[in-house]
Amino acid sequence: MNRLMEVGRLVAPWLGALAAAYVAYVLGTSLSVQLTGARGATGRRLERFAGAEPIPSLAERVGTRLIRALGLDSRGWELHLAWAQIGGSDAGWTAGGLVGRALLLGTAGLAAALLFRGAIYWTLPVLLFGLPFVRVRSRSRAVQREVARALPETSTLVAAEMAAGNAPDQALLRASELPGVLGRLMARAVGESRCSGRPLFSRSREVRGTLVETLGRMEMPELTAFASQIDLVAAKGAAGAELMDNIAVGLAREYRRRVMRAAEELESNLVIPAAVFFFLPFVIAIMLPLLLPLLRSF
Repeated sequence: MNRLMEVGRLVAPWLGALAAAYVAYVLGTSLSVQLTGARGATGRRLERFAGAEPIPSLAERVGTRLIRALGLDSRGWELHLAWAQIGGSDAGWTAGGLVGRALLLGTAGLAAALLFRGAIYWTLPVLLFGLPFVRVRSRSRAVQREVARALPETSTLVAAEMAAGNAPDQALLRASELPGVLGRLMARAVGESRCSGRPLFSRSREVRGTLVETLGRMEMPELTAFASQIDLVAAKGAAGAELMDNIAVGLAREYRRRVMRAAEELESNLVIPAAVFFFLPFVIAIMLPLLLPLLRSF
């Protein structure tokens, strides 16, 4: 054990130095400006705007190689990243970059554990390694809840536009101007239809509309059902307005039922957090002064 601690003391400065050097490198490249013949952050933004593929960072390259070497399935995390990015955070991250940043933070936590040599510090590598994944997953779920809340409002707007005599594509165009994540997703479908020349709504089983394809790519059941319903309404012609009104009423009723169910389950869901953050510290604060003399006697 002593030999292991001595090896840790020898390795810790090198690990800390490597982590500090990489952090300095990341900060330096992100804060650099475009100079003569140099590729700075401004140049990378211009290349990204022009459609050029950005050069992956060191963390992203390391993470991508690790995923390939271990044969990991990163599709689920790529979907979480897509949700987080459409919500306005973690822009430009990939699954490889996520793993690379987790490795960097885990290495920094390991260096801190070796330097401070406390039992509590050995939790730092695990906690810091999992921090990027927890952050992205929580942001992804928050964005999905925001989309679920916006579905009844958006369907009501589409129904009102169609009841006023507007075509389904015009109603969808107006709905895509709404602020929020759902509006951005629908604007993405409209933009993809304009750029590719494909129809916004499906014309047949062979020719799928960009709305169904774009919203279905996010793999959210409520969003996929919403896109399929609007696609069906667009094919109904004059009867589409009444059908869309029924869909809007049904979505509002379903969302209200979901909110009531969540309110009923709130008390049971708070049992574990209340026990961990309130009851357990209260018991420790009471019992610790009583147990300390007993422990010292041993």
